Amino acid sequence: LLDRFGLHARITTIEDVAERVEIVRRRRAFDLDPCAFAEKWERAQAKLQRSIRAAQKRLPAVELSDAALLTAAQLCATLAIDGHRGELTLCRAAVALAALEGRPSAQPADVARVALLSLRHRLRKDPLETSGDDNRIERAVAELTV
Repeated sequence: LLDRFGLHARITTIEDVAERVEIVRRRRAFDLDPCAFAEKWERAQAKLQRSIRAAQKRLPAVELSDAALLTAAQLCATLAIDGHRGELTLCRAAVALAALEGRPSAQPADVARVALLSLRHRLRKDPLETSGDDNRIERAVAELTV
């Protein structure tokens, strides 16, 4: 079933105490006055919305470099990813990242940056593997980009 999902974000507990305190502060501010909270963050949200809209407009013109495509295919082959959704997702996400950052083409570095989101849930699970999925992907990315 997870194969049907393009990207997979893993939500983890933040360990940094200062960040945890800020989370609680923001949540309390929202609970006390949701309208004021939304108003405080309205400018930042509007900026993010403009950035995403601009990226959506640029997206059709962003090229997928042959080197990025080759990196995606090699990464999936190295990690023994079943099917071709891995490559498709890596390439789509790399192009979207380049569009978001205002660049004309997606490169191997973009593939590397989206690899965890794109592939973590596509790995075959090895019960004898001592390192986590993130480490397997990071090692494979490092081997391809060295």
